[in-house]
Amino acid sequence: MNKHSLTIDQDFFDSRYAGEERDDANANELSVQPDGGDHNRLSLLLTNWDAQGHEFDNTFSLTKEEARILGTMLTQWSQK
Repeated sequence: MNKHSLTIDQDFFDSRYAGEERDDANANELSVQPDGGDHNRLSLLLTNWDAQGHEFDNTFSLTKEEARILGTMLTQWSQK
């Protein structure tokens, strides 16, 4: 895998890093997409691999209001 790859379309965001030195030098991934089971929620998946190649997933679900608040925070941060 390249050092960093980014995949996006209108309903999917996926960011992957290989050898991420700021963390533990292992691959990391963030995926964001609408929740297939509930169109009023957004699913986030955070993945980290350990040194032996084992994958650990953490999933989160945001309401539309929580996603709007997060979007505002990210916009403000990116404009600083």
